[in-house]
Amino acid sequence: MSLWLFALLFWTISFTPGPNMLLAMSFGLSAGWRKTLPLIFGAVCGLACVAFVCGVGVGAIFATNELIFHAFMCACAAYLGYLAFKMWQNAKNVEFKAQKTSAKLGALFIYGFTSCLSNPKSWAAFVALLPPFLDRANPLNAKFALIIGLVVAIEFANMCLYMLGGLMLRKVLAERTALLGHFSALLIAFVAVMMLISVIK
Repeated sequence: MSLWLFALLFWTISFTPGPNMLLAMSFGLSAGWRKTLPLIFGAVCGLACVAFVCGVGVGAIFATNELIFHAFMCACAAYLGYLAFKMWQNAKNVEFKAQKTSAKLGALFIYGFTSCLSNPKSWAAFVALLPPFLDRANPLNAKFALIIGLVVAIEFANMCLYMLGGLMLRKVLAERTALLGHFSALLIAFVAVMMLISVIK
């Protein structure tokens, strides 16, 4: 699958209110941009590490026999289908809470970084999301580097939007949370179907 589809899919997942976006908004509302930016940098670096490690792991699976590869793709498709179902169910259950902090900038960077690394959903999502977009013959190539770059750029841009939007963006998102959640769920389900089709072919 092409990089533009990955960018669209990841942007949709990223922009939907989740742990990173809620952190950016909650700290932006109460702590200001000076203290929120280090948090964003930390979260983006953590997410890039997660994507890289998951990509390397997926690449190792690609190097094994075809049966294991197909079984892995089916498992990933099943997880994406489950994720889409849960996102559709929970589309309206998102809360925004402002958070005040007196932490130093370095501590906020570490907090953002570790919050990404310790989130099991990030690991599972990338393990399931990456396979359709990597080259089976040579998964860890320039295309993979571009994927990591897209992850960093999209996540950083979306977290900054949540931070800079402030109270106005908070109100807009609160009114459109269900729509964003449903759209994300449908797109993830579409990718899951495409993965199953690629295995059948």
